[in-house]
Amino acid sequence: MISVKEKIENVVLATESLNISKQEEINNFLDELNVGRHFLVDLNRGIEHLIATLEQLTWIKSCSKEDMLSIRIVLSTAHSLIPVLNWNNLMFCDKLGKNLPLLTETNKRLIEDFKEVLIDVKYSLFEHKNTEEMNDLYQRLKNI
Repeated sequence: MISVKEKIENVVLATESLNISKQEEINNFLDELNVGRHFLVDLNRGIEHLIATLEQLTWIKSCSKEDMLSIRIVLSTAHSLIPVLNWNNLMFCDKLGKNLPLLTETNKRLIEDFKEVLIDVKYSLFEHKNTEEMNDLYQRLKNI
């Protein structure tokens, strides 16, 4: 038969293992949150860099047909990222949104900015490139 002292020791051991399990769960959760935060910060930086480099294309005044073809390919490739970025954002909001709302909102805003800059580049290079209005705008901006 188990003595009272042994029963107490069993309870103490069971309690310690429960505390360790809870602590491990907390540590795992915090590790996952930290990994997700780092990934989201890096992704947001990458989107910001992509936006900045795409914006530089809007200031091109003249280029060859080959360059225009390359720009179209780049825009098409960049445009194909939108569904992937949107999907990632949905997953991040679902998994991290409650714990990292600022980062997930920033990611969502950057995706919208990315979409807008793609439209801007397309418009400035292919739909509005050599119009009088665009040339006038270039000249006014140059004079500022």
